[in-house]
This record gives sequence, C-alpha cells and structure tokens, in this order.
Amino acid sequence: MQQNFDQVIEILKKEGVSDEQIGKFIEGLSQALSQQLYLTIVEQLSEEDMVSLNNIADEAQRQASMQQIFEQKTNKSLKGLSDEFIKTYTDDFLTGYQSMQSTQPTA
Repeated sequence: MQQNFDQVIEILKKEGVSDEQIGKFIEGLSQALSQQLYLTIVEQLSEEDMVSLNNIADEAQRQASMQQIFEQKTNKSLKGLSDEFIKTYTDDFLTGYQSMQSTQPTA
C-alpha cells in the first residue's frame, strides 16, 4: 500500500504539481479518510449504542468506545479499514492515470 501511495506522489510531482499542492492533496485525502471512517463506524451502531455513546461526556472516551463497538461488531480494526480505503483510492488513481497515459498520443 505504501508503495502505491508513493507512486501517486511521484506521479503528481512528475506532472508538475507543487509540494504545497501535494500537501493539500494529502490533507484532503486525510479528511476524506476521516469522514469515510466515521460514516462506516456510525453505520454499524445501533440506536442503543448511540444512546450509550451520547452519555459519555469525555470526547476521547466516546471515540474509544465507538471504535471498540465497531471492532467488536465487524471484527475489523480502524487501521485495517484505513488501509483498505487508501489502497482502493491509490489503485483507482493509478489505474486512471495509466488509462489516461495509454490514450494520449505519443510525440
């Protein structure tokens, strides 16, 4: 997975994308990952789980409990889920880039 992510960064550099823009790209990807993880977790929570979580005043404890409930219900870790998301994204990016390169006329 790291190799694919490194390939994406190298392609962006090759295409003339600035380091600042690459940083913004990584930041956007991180935000998308966070949103995707949150939505995936919430989809697994029952109404009872939500009530229980809402009764936890400490945000860090609430997040830890939410993660624990998710992992118990799905037998998946958040790291594994994150890795899946990033792998899918980088695979799709690389496939799209290769497809775009194969359709461009050569000089």
